[in-house]
Amino acid sequence: MKATGRWLGAALLLVANLAFADKPSITDSKAFVDCMSADFDDSPAIYRMKCIKVEIRKYQTLLDAEYKQQLKFRKGKSRQRLIQVQREWINYRNAWCEFEFTLEAGGNPFVNQQFCLADQTIDQWYKLKSIRDLPSWQ
Repeated sequence: MKATGRWLGAALLLVANLAFADKPSITDSKAFVDCMSADFDDSPAIYRMKCIKVEIRKYQTLLDAEYKQQLKFRKGKSRQRLIQVQREWINYRNAWCEFEFTLEAGGNPFVNQQFCLADQTIDQWYKLKSIRDLPSWQ
């Protein structure tokens, strides 16, 4: 019985890792990589922030569309909880990225904060997308 439990645990871990294998990253975008590696004469931080903001807008658009699709699909308590969770996520994202702004991560704090906003937005979009076809209990 113990061996079965270990195999089951290993199988669930494998499935969980495979489920997140396709999770995108800001660095997956060729346009972003090209933008960040371009030559610039002055204000590198401002230039880099512009590159990151383009990606944030791209994924924010995807997140908004997915959220709207989920709202159409969800009913009752599930729909209301999704609205509440998304509002709480926005507050969490903003607070976390403000915290990351205060960290000495080896770069410009404004750039670090923008990277945080990008990462958080991509993660949330991916989470919503990954549950798209799951039915609600309520």
